[in-house]
Amino acid sequence: MRILLTEDGQTALKCIMDKLPERITYIDDDQDLRSLVREAVEEQDFPGAFGICGSGDEFFKRVRVLQPQLILLDLRMPEMNGADVIEMMQRVPETEGLPVIFMTGAADIEMIKAYEKLGVIGVIHKPFNVDTFLHDVEKIWLEYGPAESESDAEGDSTEE
Repeated sequence: MRILLTEDGQTALKCIMDKLPERITYIDDDQDLRSLVREAVEEQDFPGAFGICGSGDEFFKRVRVLQPQLILLDLRMPEMNGADVIEMMQRVPETEGLPVIFMTGAADIEMIKAYEKLGVIGVIHKPFNVDTFLHDVEKIWLEYGPAESESDAEGDSTEE
């Protein structure tokens, strides 16, 4: 994380987002939250592709185009909830084994832990801090430590 000084002397935090995956998809039925997340991602200058879907069904229809490396998933949605999405992901070759971060107001930690074996790597609780949203995602991603990130990190140490 870098600390930047703005023109008016205010300190602003900015994520170094080169550690995040290049393609992230956010799935949530709440239009207001989708807009809020979109604004946060744009304001925090995420350099990759950030897809947004309003339902699990929409996600599965677009997954080949989105090609996500990380899923941010609302747990409570009508028709196909977050748990249903994860279970279906295990049956679709393009999504099998993808890491998932639950975004939820639910406090049922035992249920969330039960989904760890299906790819849930963390939880961002709603309401979340819009100003640190991508930093919070990055923190969970780095704790998860995917193998490709470790090899990339080793390669970064030899910069010219």
